[in-house]
Amino acid sequence: MAGQRSSNLWGFSGFAFEEMVRTLLRERLITEYDAVGSWWNRRGDGIDLLAISEGADLAVEIKNTALTRSEAYSILTSLKAKLPAVKGLSYQVSPGVVAREIEGVAEFQKEGFYCMELLELLENTRK
Repeated sequence: MAGQRSSNLWGFSGFAFEEMVRTLLRERLITEYDAVGSWWNRRGDGIDLLAISEGADLAVEIKNTALTRSEAYSILTSLKAKLPAVKGLSYQVSPGVVAREIEGVAEFQKEGFYCMELLELLENTRK
């Protein structure tokens, strides 16, 4: 019973974390993109945040955990595999991940991924 409560609480906190990060990202990105929101299809595929503009699009997964480099790369690879199912995206789609922490976040950013840790997102929001 205690394990079930812990699991339910973690699921809720994951949902709350995702919603908070999505809201902060939306506020940050709305001036650069025409539309910002989530995407999912009937098969259950989903993308936590899509930002769409005429020239380039952004797709981001949000994770309520600290990610190793390997985990972050796996999430980005999975995200790229979902992109062909999204109708209306431009050819310039930047995949990304936002998490509590990401091992090697600066290296991912140098490689052109939109990767951000929670602390950086919060600091940039206050400015």
